[in-house]
Amino acid sequence: MAELTGKTISELPSATALADTDLFAISSGGTSKKIQGSAIKSDLKLRAYTGTISTGSNTTLMTISDSWITSNTIVVSCQFGNPMNVGTSVTWTSSSGSVVFTGTAAASTSAFVVLAQKGN
Repeated sequence: MAELTGKTISELPSATALADTDLFAISSGGTSKKIQGSAIKSDLKLRAYTGTISTGSNTTLMTISDSWITSNTIVVSCQFGNPMNVGTSVTWTSSSGSVVFTGTAAASTSAFVVLAQKGN
């Protein structure tokens, strides 16, 4: 295990990914503890998806289907390959098994979406 070096956080080298064996110091209820990367990753409950936004006006633009999705699923991030093709009022709703994006798109474009589960 690496020792603390007396450096500020900004002086430490950057990590490029969260490994299961990475250790983090935390304060929980006033007690100092450690937690491994595997525990953090399992609690995050994040999933990433790619898809294509369809052309249309005030209609369903894209649906992501996955049995992992519940009514407590939220959209954390949504990036479009060509944002100029997509209107400013795209909305989403989640239900058991799917997240549906509705709105207006002048032309189809790729989409990268990160979803998260609310709660524990």
